[in-house]
Amino acid sequence: AMESSSHDLQRDLDLTGLGNEITQRLESGNLKVPCRVIHDHRGVRLVLPSDDLFDRGTTVLATNAWVTLAEVGEILSGIKNRIVIIEGHTDNEPVQDMPFPYNWRLGYARADSIRRYLMENTAIPGKRIRVVSRADQDPVKDHSTKTNRKMNRRVEIVIAHRTNTK
Repeated sequence: AMESSSHDLQRDLDLTGLGNEITQRLESGNLKVPCRVIHDHRGVRLVLPSDDLFDRGTTVLATNAWVTLAEVGEILSGIKNRIVIIEGHTDNEPVQDMPFPYNWRLGYARADSIRRYLMENTAIPGKRIRVVSRADQDPVKDHSTKTNRKMNRRVEIVIAHRTNTK
């Protein structure tokens, strides 16, 4: 077993409670977008499918995403001192007919659309938010089938172990 200081354990308990609370709230909410909650070594991760969040081939938030993000934002704004990392993940298909010729830019632009929505509509301070593109470099499944690629196109909102007490 990994040894951990009581500080780490406490931090982990906080996140476990948070993960459970988020799961309950999302299940009871009227979410239009499916959201998976995963608690692992990185923190609590909310996994949202890009195909549900964005109009196809764009970085424009679909109307369905608003309700979900408002709920997520409300939860996040109640959490103090945690870094929130918004990660854009894509598949490995070349980007078609978009102002973003690369998946790296597409991933970033989509994550940034979510950052903008959260900052404009919820109380999360910008200093706690990080926006990251992972492009196709961190797939959930290999990119070999259409179904797998769909799973890989996602945004992850990570409530990190790392705290920011500023």
